[in-house]
Order: sequence, then C-alpha cells, then structure tokens
Amino acid sequence: MRQVCAIENPLSKGMGKNMPKIIVVYLSTSGNTKAMADAIVEGARSRNVEASAMNFHEVKMEELKSADAIAVGSSTFHYKMLPPM
Repeated sequence: MRQVCAIENPLSKGMGKNMPKIIVVYLSTSGNTKAMADAIVEGARSRNVEASAMNFHEVKMEELKSADAIAVGSSTFHYKMLPPM
C-alpha cells in the first residue's frame, strides 16, 4: 500500500495554538464502516488532532467547511461506494 497522506500535527511543534480539525464522514450499512471511522478518529486524537466521525446523512456543510481535512468512507455494493456518496 502506498501512503497518500499522513496525519501530522505541525501545530504541536509550537507553530500555532489551535489543533487542526479532521472530520470523517461515513455511510455504513452494517456498522463496519462506522467502526473504521471511529478508529481513524481515535488515531487522529492520539496525534493531538481534533477529530470527529459523522454520518453522511447528518453532517452539516458548516461543519465540513470548518475542518482542515475531510476523510470519506462508505460501505460498498458491487465494489462501488453507496449511491448517496
């Protein structure tokens, strides 16, 4: 696997006062994708990143605009993301 990006917190090195913010948007049919979203949030928080997992149907545009990064995850059907995504 190739690493696309790493969650690093340059602000923790004294470059700023606010923590970066990531929102993980997920769409889960059986709960597995939600579990993965929660694991990503836990990992981000362990790196001093403000993080939250939000259901696709409940997330608000204002919340997304306030994030420094957005991760998206979905259950799949015939190897494709679910249609709402």
